[in-house]
Amino acid sequence: MESISFYLKKFENLGLKENNIKRVVVECVKDATGIELSPKEIDVTNRQVRINKVGVEKTEIFINKSKIENLVRDRLQIDRRIS
Repeated sequence: MESISFYLKKFENLGLKENNIKRVVVECVKDATGIELSPKEIDVTNRQVRINKVGVEKTEIFINKSKIENLVRDRLQIDRRIS
């Protein structure tokens, strides 16, 4: 009989990857807009990131969307080369 860890192995790195993506998004939003996000305000589902903000901050993030996307893409490529 297999142990429970055998069945959970495929989920082993999922949390780390999601936390890494959230960390990078927080950094890039701050660099591009000066807005500080917490990881709790970010949802990652199927490689899509959703930022849960309202008001002026949401508008500022939307205006700088392409700049933020480029920063995130660049930083995630760098992180992949390092690890």
